[in-house]
Amino acid sequence: MSLKDKAIAVTTIASMIFVTAFIATMAFCGVGLLIVKSGSMSPYMPPGSLLIYKPQEIEHIKVGQVIVFKGEKASNSLIAHRAVSRLVKEGELYIKTKGDNNQRADTAMVKKDKLVGTALCVVPEAGRVIAFTRTPIGMLILSLMLAFFVLLQIVEKARATEEKVCQVDILADRSAYNLRTGKEIINPLSKEADGVGTYD
Repeated sequence: MSLKDKAIAVTTIASMIFVTAFIATMAFCGVGLLIVKSGSMSPYMPPGSLLIYKPQEIEHIKVGQVIVFKGEKASNSLIAHRAVSRLVKEGELYIKTKGDNNQRADTAMVKKDKLVGTALCVVPEAGRVIAFTRTPIGMLILSLMLAFFVLLQIVEKARATEEKVCQVDILADRSAYNLRTGKEIINPLSKEADGVGTYD
């Protein structure tokens, strides 16, 4: 296996391990991940970005923060928009939101049971990568690359074993010849050889 093949294989496996470990760590720490699909928050969050957010109580939300909340539709999709105002109505706190790239503020306001958290950071294009790995084609490609890496390792070990066997056979033949003739075969590549070593 060439150095280039090794580098590609190692990079692929390392990337898979990193993504898996990253997602698991985020889940363990209570931090959420949201793949940005629309351009309502561009240029802060362009489509294909990965938004990392943390849980937050509505009382601690400040105007200007990007918050993550549940949509009004039955799909329970998550939305990430910026908080533009706070409003207390009948003793309950509401947050009015707006997408940075939208002309108007959102019609529905966010209340306590709809709030999920606040944004921590945005990783451009990372959402596309994660989304692709979740598709059947993406999972198939990753599986094939993993299988290819394992196959390369097996082939490399087989070649190394074969080379060792050949070296042992050569040494055994040389030793047998020395015992039979009482003469030593000189390795033509060794420093002691004045010319090309041959059998008598």
